Amino acid sequence: MAGRLGEPSTVAVGAVLHWPSGVVQHGGIVLGPKFEASHAFCDRMGEDPGYTDLLRVASEPSALTGACLVFRRDAYVAVGGMDEVRFPINFNDVDLCLKFGAAGGAVVLSPHAILKHHESATRGRNWRPDQRGHFQRELAFLRSRWGEILMADPAYSPLLALSDIPYSALACPPRDCAPRRRFVPSVRGTPTGL
Repeated sequence: MAGRLGEPSTVAVGAVLHWPSGVVQHGGIVLGPKFEASHAFCDRMGEDPGYTDLLRVASEPSALTGACLVFRRDAYVAVGGMDEVRFPINFNDVDLCLKFGAAGGAVVLSPHAILKHHESATRGRNWRPDQRGHFQRELAFLRSRWGEILMADPAYSPLLALSDIPYSALACPPRDCAPRRRFVPSVRGTPTGL
């Protein structure tokens, strides 16, 4: 991961994560399914190469999980770090990666770093009684701030479905197939009242 971070345009690098069972838990984050952000390849076994070998070669998804994410300190400071007010539990990593992209930095998934991940092991799965309310509020902030890119993830083919599990089906009909560029819109302020 440090070697990838040595590339001048790269500001953040993440790892492929597996559940203790060996199933992939995270192979990058795809924006758009259910107008949210979803982990890619969570239906694959660890040895699976993934769609077009994306679990074997370095790639640039739009976002990565913060469970194992290294980044340049100067880039982190330049984008204002994580937003603990709007995203104290969910989507703080997605927001951070999108801010990196909006500032012109590359976010890279390194398939050469594979870790076993015990999600929520330290805080517990039900550590707050109002967790569902927090999720909905933070999702509203994500949609408000990054709605444009949630509708058209530049790192995800319009020929693929926005189903619950990314890379698992073809879109029918395909979304807009106009030529796409790696583009991340600038950060939008969040309206008051959310």
